Amino acid sequence: MNQVKSVNRVFLATVLVTIAAIFINPLVYHASDNYLYILIISQLILIIPSGIYLFRQKKGLADAIGFRKISFGNVVLVVIFAFLIMPLMGLINAFSLLFVRNDTTQVIGSLIGGNGLIVSLLMVGLVPCIMEESVYRGVFFQSYRKANPLKGIFLSGLLFGLIHQNFNQFSYAFVMGVIFAFIIEATDSILSTMIIHFVINGTSVLSLTLSGGANDLGNANALSEYTQQINMGYIFSVLLPVAAISTMLAYFVFRVLADNSGRWEHVKGIFKKKTKTNFITPSLVIGIILCLVIMAANEYLGRMDGGVQKDEGFVTAIFGVIQTIRNFF
Repeated sequence: MNQVKSVNRVFLATVLVTIAAIFINPLVYHASDNYLYILIISQLILIIPSGIYLFRQKKGLADAIGFRKISFGNVVLVVIFAFLIMPLMGLINAFSLLFVRNDTTQVIGSLIGGNGLIVSLLMVGLVPCIMEESVYRGVFFQSYRKANPLKGIFLSGLLFGLIHQNFNQFSYAFVMGVIFAFIIEATDSILSTMIIHFVINGTSVLSLTLSGGANDLGNANALSEYTQQINMGYIFSVLLPVAAISTMLAYFVFRVLADNSGRWEHVKGIFKKKTKTNFITPSLVIGIILCLVIMAANEYLGRMDGGVQKDEGFVTAIFGVIQTIRNFF
């Protein structure tokens, strides 16, 4: 329980430093006019609390985050799994766009358009797969699973979704976080989820680049037209059937992956193990509430017609406040 309390404090600290980044990032963007620098700062800030926690634990990094070798066969399987799970991710994303805004595609489009394919692959594909996995499937989930694997799977997924701090990304990041945690239980290695994370993010970058859509989706009007094309008919007639079939295939790949790792019985045992462990602590509750407040503020401010354009969201709103204070003085 003490370890759970400590990790929950790390989560709260992570939320607090991301709040600090909300004030820093607008200044960086308006000084550089490049999302690349915001992404670098955000990833570095993300790992500060976890880095301090790991340093104080005095454990080897690989052991602390669950980094272990996996066979070449399992590498192939996790890559296949990544592609099979993408339609589910797309379905959840499309459904969420019926109700909330999408800032992510525009940011990625602007990032690719301003920095090129290689830099974008490194910063959108490689860096997050290392940093985010080390924090959420590493520090958080590796601690939670020791107390209660099943609760840890869903809690780590919830925190992974919340830290994105917008409703659109939360919708699919939560589900992906849960799936990634199950993959770790199947392989006993965070390397497997790092590979899947890279494949998913890298594929997004490549698809935008090869389709020539990076510059278009970096434009607010083009993004608005893209979003308007999504409707219930398209979701249920196209996205849902494809996602259903690919997700079933992904399950079979998951089963083979667990068998190859000699952990299928372990995975089944997760649902049978009953351990009364209370994960709820004041730090966790405060961190979750702060994330929800930021998400709601981001959505509300992004929908305002005056002062803040629909595509700019919470970050630009904060920058506007800072600029107003500067002008006043």
